Amino acid sequence: MSYIFKTNLVPENKYGVKCPYPMSPEGVCVHNTANDAPAENEIKYMVTNDNQVSFHVAVDDVSVVQGIPFDRNAWHAGDGGNGDGNRKYLAVEICYSKSAADRFIQAEKNAAKWIAETLKNHNWTIANVKKHQDFSGKYCPHRTLDMGWQRFLDMVQAELDQLNAANVQTPQPAQRTYAHKIGEHVIFSTCYRSSTDSISAHLSAAQMSKNHGVITRIVDAANPYLLDDGLCWINDGDIRGLYTAPAPALQPQISYYPRYTGSSGSIVDALKAVGVDSSLKNRGNIASKNGVTGYRGSAEQNNKLLSLLKNGKLIK
Repeated sequence: MSYIFKTNLVPENKYGVKCPYPMSPEGVCVHNTANDAPAENEIKYMVTNDNQVSFHVAVDDVSVVQGIPFDRNAWHAGDGGNGDGNRKYLAVEICYSKSAADRFIQAEKNAAKWIAETLKNHNWTIANVKKHQDFSGKYCPHRTLDMGWQRFLDMVQAELDQLNAANVQTPQPAQRTYAHKIGEHVIFSTCYRSSTDSISAHLSAAQMSKNHGVITRIVDAANPYLLDDGLCWINDGDIRGLYTAPAPALQPQISYYPRYTGSSGSIVDALKAVGVDSSLKNRGNIASKNGVTGYRGSAEQNNKLLSLLKNGKLIK
């Protein structure tokens, strides 16, 4: 069974929150969502909220849905603003990790297939596949780890072996020279639904207003260049030049309170433990800086602040 690839990309006016930095990825970081939402819902929620949490794709038992451009970073690995996970790795969230086995197992299979295709497209190996735990120590992807991380890597390797074997077994056409290469960010005038036909692809108004994309695959066909792992196909005649992204707006330096490593379930005790004024007034100031409006000291509000403090993400 093959998955369906879809896109719901974060709007550019949210790049500063969701994906502020250009990125040349070095691998794939695997997560589990720890809930029962399908991939489209995961991406829709991530794209529409204003939280500084993001990931490139979500995968369920039917679809792979992209939310962040593959040439931008995402905030997913818990290793800080300059950590390798957050700045150099494509984030994939595997859905249904708290559901019945059938849906999660199929979601894992689809994730293994997409990861293998991504490895092949970048000339990477299985060594370029990491888990969230490798960057922050968090037990994630939790269900994949419970079932066996090496088991999952073996699934990815098997898919990659099949892709490589298919290339070996298929007679290669005469060598063809291409004017452009994988990884180039090009400006295009039009694009097509497939590598062989001449019917224009149906793009959203937002996508057409951009008229640029990254070449992620090249095949020997009339329209040899695939943009953004599935956006559309183009040929040399459609390319108007190389795209240079405007420099991102400078983001204010964000500083965080020291990470709380104790076991208390009280935000008051936790703040005291890291040397921070835990009065109601100061907690209210901290809450407003961390997106908790109308702070009253409720259990829900305090638990959110405590979670951020435990993860080293409570903004000063």
